[in-house]
Amino acid sequence: MCFCASGSFAASGVLAIAGALTLSIAQRKERLIAAIPLIFALQQAIEGLQWMMPHPSANSLALGYGFLVFAFLFWPVYLPLATYRIEPDPRRRHILRWFIGLGVLISLALLWNLLARPLQVLIHPLGILYLIDSPFGWLGAFCYLIATCGSLLVSSRRSLRWFGIAGVISALSTAFIFKQTFVSVWCFFGAVLSVFVYFIVARKRPKKKLSSTHAS
Repeated sequence: MCFCASGSFAASGVLAIAGALTLSIAQRKERLIAAIPLIFALQQAIEGLQWMMPHPSANSLALGYGFLVFAFLFWPVYLPLATYRIEPDPRRRHILRWFIGLGVLISLALLWNLLARPLQVLIHPLGILYLIDSPFGWLGAFCYLIATCGSLLVSSRRSLRWFGIAGVISALSTAFIFKQTFVSVWCFFGAVLSVFVYFIVARKRPKKKLSSTHAS
C-alpha cells in the first residue's frame, strides 16, 4: 500500500534518483524545473518520518509544519516561477508574472493561517490528516490550483502543459476520493507525477552536432 511509511520512503528514493539525473542534463535556465523531483523527495521523506511518529507528539507536529511549509508556502510560488524561468514567449512570461503574484498572495495567506491557527496531525489508513481550520475553503483551494497547475498550462512547452493537466486531474480525483486526507494524498500523487520532469527536460536537451570529415 502506497499510503504508509515505506511508500513515502520508496517514493522519496526514486524521486531523489530521478531528480539527480534530471539536474545532470538540465540547462542552466531549466534548473528550477529540474529540481522539482528532488524537492518532492525531501517532502516525501518528511511524510515517511511522520508515519513513524507517535500521534499526537511534539515530533509529529514539527514534521507536520515541515511538510506544510512545502505544501502551503513553497509550491504556490515555486511552480509559476520555475515555469516563468524557462518560458521564451514574452506574452506568456507577462501572464506568468501574474501567476507568481497570485502564488505569493496564497503563500502569505496560508502562512498567516499556519501562524494563527492550531495544527493537529493524525494518522489515517488513506493518508495523513493535517487538521487546521481554514477560512478560505474551496475558493482558496481553487486559487492554489490556478497558481500551481494553472501556471504550467500557460507554458508554451506542450510537455509542461500535459504535466499541468495531470496535476489538475490528480487534484480533482483526490478531492473526490480522498477528501479527508487531500493534502497528504495530492502531494504524494504530485510527487509521483514529478518523475516525468526528467522526460520534459530530456525532450528539450540540445542534440550534439555531429561533425563529419570528408576524404579528399
